Amino acid sequence: MEDIGIRNYYERYVMDEINHTLRSSGRITEKHMALDIACLALNQLPPKYVRHDIDATFYMSPEDRGDIESKVAAAVAGAYQKVIANPGRA
Repeated sequence: MEDIGIRNYYERYVMDEINHTLRSSGRITEKHMALDIACLALNQLPPKYVRHDIDATFYMSPEDRGDIESKVAAAVAGAYQKVIANPGRA
């Protein structure tokens, strides 16, 4: 399939949260765990498709950005707990 140049706005934020919160703390070390957590977290967030992050970010208020950060952190934390509680089953 041809790359159409759109993606889910939350993908980068979820991966950043996983890398900064979980990998940097040493709580996850395996790529498959990070990917399982990312999938579970993204499924908890509403899809928000964009061509460029700056397009969406430019029009957001600081409150909207804070809300997104909170939702992403909660989704990643919940996904992490599920993966840890059920290794190999996410």
